[in-house]
Amino acid sequence: KRQTSYSSVDIDYNSYDPNVKSYSSSSSINRDRYLDPEDRLMLRGGTNKKKRKGSSLASTIYMVIQFATFAIVGFIAYKSRNELLQTTSAMTILDADYSLLRESLAETESELEQARDVFSVIKQKMSEIDPRGKWKQNDVLNVERSKALFETIIKRHDAQTDRINYLQKSIQDIHRNELEQRYGPGPYSVEFAVRIGEKKKFFTIETAPASMMPHSIYNFMIMVEGAEWVDTILVHHDHIVVATMKNSKGEVKERTTTNTELLFSEYSNEFPHEDLTVGFVGKLGGPELYINTQDNSEHHGPGKQPHHHLDGDADPCFARIIGGRDLFQEISKGSVAVIEHVKILGKLQSGKKTN
Repeated sequence: KRQTSYSSVDIDYNSYDPNVKSYSSSSSINRDRYLDPEDRLMLRGGTNKKKRKGSSLASTIYMVIQFATFAIVGFIAYKSRNELLQTTSAMTILDADYSLLRESLAETESELEQARDVFSVIKQKMSEIDPRGKWKQNDVLNVERSKALFETIIKRHDAQTDRINYLQKSIQDIHRNELEQRYGPGPYSVEFAVRIGEKKKFFTIETAPASMMPHSIYNFMIMVEGAEWVDTILVHHDHIVVATMKNSKGEVKERTTTNTELLFSEYSNEFPHEDLTVGFVGKLGGPELYINTQDNSEHHGPGKQPHHHLDGDADPCFARIIGGRDLFQEISKGSVAVIEHVKILGKLQSGKKTN
């Protein structure tokens, strides 16, 4: 047996395999003793220390970034949840205060009406003079008492009216901010897909500016998102087309949204019930809505409808038809249409408007 050393490798010539035509190492390759420790690690599959440090630093930075990202997302979610809870709480309080004040105002207006009647009667009696040309003592006393009562009721009425106006403005401000956060500055467009006979048609609604009718528009948009009018029939009634709360089978529909009735009859003289404008049905409004098929500014204006008891109240008018007007002419002739789908056009998603 003879051995030859070449490049730090001991080769056993006696271990030559003619089939493989190569030499195998005698036991192990002894080149390690001629290599630096770092090169030895590299040859054995190890990792360079500098690379280890770099990899460790990158991992640390990645973990820090991940933690910071989760912390920021968590903080934003926590803040948004708190803001939502605060808004909900504020709306609940405002709703309760407003309901109580509205009931109280209705009672006060009733008392005011009675006081006016009494005052009118006493005033008539005051014109009656006794034969000696003097006022009757009892009438004079009654006049003084009625006058004091009348003034008290007037002050009470004015104070409650101011309070209700303040609450209405607070509700409008909250809904105006909600609209801008959800959908952008507005006006907002909504497309209705309807089936009329065997034909499928569309009409498009554009809302009034959010600054003008925020309470009505907010509830309308929430009902659109909640599919409140999907499978709802459109029928002609006198001078309007009504989206009744009945489905295509003629059955009364169940509500798909909650707490979307208007808290007060919001109305703006800048957006009257003109031809092909959209309003809410009812004393407070919603969820039924209607499309004016003629100019109903006079008939549906403030104080013109018997179901509104307070001065200045009227059906909210909050949008107009900007596309598919011919559909309402067809319905006015007796056809019945069924709303199949409703969608918001150009809805904001993550602050970017989509079409």
